[in-house]
Amino acid sequence: LQDPELVLPAVQTICNVVGGSAAQTEHVIQLKALPALRSLLSHADSAIVRETCWTLSNIAAGTAAQVQALIDGGLITSVVNVATTGEYRSKVEACYVLANMLQSRQAAQALFTVDAGGLTALVGCLEILDPAPLQTFLRGISAALRVGAAAGRTIDEDLEELPHGLGAIEKLLEFHDPGVVALAQALLDEFFPEVSDPED
Repeated sequence: LQDPELVLPAVQTICNVVGGSAAQTEHVIQLKALPALRSLLSHADSAIVRETCWTLSNIAAGTAAQVQALIDGGLITSVVNVATTGEYRSKVEACYVLANMLQSRQAAQALFTVDAGGLTALVGCLEILDPAPLQTFLRGISAALRVGAAAGRTIDEDLEELPHGLGAIEKLLEFHDPGVVALAQALLDEFFPEVSDPED
């Protein structure tokens, strides 16, 4: 189906269901909803893409098995694509999915998301002005760096090599929201102490 008047309310309904209990989310997955949601990530209507990402972010915040279902269903690459090329609000919702994936309790799932381009896409969204998603994104980036360090991966070095990667985080030290500033400072202190206080 391509008609937004039919598709949009259907996606919103699914989003409401997966925003409930883990059992409700599992029921949606068992009904084979993920392939349909994956196809909607390339829908011409940006509102549908946005609501689809919102739905997937709820699933990505679920159990390890539900997060794995997103990986096995091939959705992460499509989400990364929305996060890098979608319209503004769709990008924000796609980055919520990635931030939740990076905070998975399963290290392998977080590392899969990094390797799929999730961390790069998330860093690219640090220019938004809304403090609520920024705090979530910074927590996702910190989680990815922590998992990488535990696994002996050089994710911190990879982030430094991104265009404006470290600079985007440093810029948030001047953000108007103290919560964002605190998270950005904590991230720099933990993983990049050499730049967190250049006067030392």
